[in-house]
Amino acid sequence: MEITTFSYSYGKNRYNLSFAWDDKALEDGVIAFPITAWITSSDGSEKIGDPLSAKVGVDQNTGMLFIDVKKRRFEIPLKDVFHEDTVVGQAIEKVHASFIGVDPVTGCLIRAGLSTSVGQIIKCKDETATEKWTLERVHAIGGCLKKNIPKMLMRTAFRAAACVFKAGF
Repeated sequence: MEITTFSYSYGKNRYNLSFAWDDKALEDGVIAFPITAWITSSDGSEKIGDPLSAKVGVDQNTGMLFIDVKKRRFEIPLKDVFHEDTVVGQAIEKVHASFIGVDPVTGCLIRAGLSTSVGQIIKCKDETATEKWTLERVHAIGGCLKKNIPKMLMRTAFRAAACVFKAGF
């Protein structure tokens, strides 16, 4: 289910970023945020190139924080990550945007969405620390994430703009 879409124009193109919520994954004990970026013409009438997708989430069955991008999966035990300024968040921010997307602006959008989502997952994990690692905690983390969508969008927009301003760095 799509949660929201963020768009902005740069040059002759409009860059779009969509956050979604994967209801089916939640049934399997996985919190998942699919993130998709795509480019359209400035009036939005024509898609340019293929959309780029990534997914960030938590698998309750394994307790792993995962990031799927470009058919690769990166995992780290969520219990070992305590705040968003960890090696995970820093590593995402250090990846040049062109590695993630063909177009650097699209790469900046995906990178900003991933780092924001990972940071918020970690914050929500910390807020639900009194819960055991059960399906109830996964649902509590999911509720926390849904509650923080507006903040996540603002953070994503600022991070994407900073990335574009710094030419993908």
